Amino acid sequence: MKEKSVKIIVTLITLAVFGLIAIQFYWITNSIELEEKIFNKNVGLAISNVVKNLDKKETAKVLLDNLGKTEHQQVTVNVESNENIEENHVIKKSIRS
Repeated sequence: MKEKSVKIIVTLITLAVFGLIAIQFYWITNSIELEEKIFNKNVGLAISNVVKNLDKKETAKVLLDNLGKTEHQQVTVNVESNENIEENHVIKKSIRS
């Protein structure tokens, strides 16, 4: 009877260890997938912010190029920073007629 009890206990412990390994594998796999999704989202947001900033700068440049009526003009352009805080930047451009 004693030998049979030891075999049952060893079998139960083995099953418990395999169960724990399976749960850890599942958690680690899900954690990796979640981190990849978060990383991809952050990269997409960063690229989107860069495109917006470049677009604003290009728009400001085109506007300044098209304003060429006086020799010196001062134009205030609002540029949105990464923290979504509006900053005023003064751009001076000499335009030759």
